[in-house]
Amino acid sequence: MFELISSNPRAYQSVAFGAILGAYSRLKVSNHLLHNLNQKYFAISIVNILSCFLLGLFSSLKSQCYENCLKDFDYLFFCVGFVGTFGTFSTFILEVFESLIEGKWRLAVTLALVSILGGLLFMYSGILLGRF
Repeated sequence: MFELISSNPRAYQSVAFGAILGAYSRLKVSNHLLHNLNQKYFAISIVNILSCFLLGLFSSLKSQCYENCLKDFDYLFFCVGFVGTFGTFSTFILEVFESLIEGKWRLAVTLALVSILGGLLFMYSGILLGRF
């Protein structure tokens, strides 16, 4: 897969366009959730969990129907570009870190558990859905 990136300019374009849409979508979705939930920390957790679902779905589709439904450039666009920038591990870590610095240990542990366990559950759900 990654040999394709180094040898083909179209691969770079697929990743770049996916990344632009992923970053824009993350901003829109997280701002919408932040406004509606009024919870600073859980908006990013929800975005990351949704990102896990999408990555599971696209990866499963790629492995289930290699030649017919998800081509290499589509995979690069969705999984590397879009999902790679839609989900944000560094912001998750920053939010856990800020909670710890502020002495909010319970919030930090809750954020970590919700994000990791939720991510695993939703990744698995995406994989199962992709197998249908």
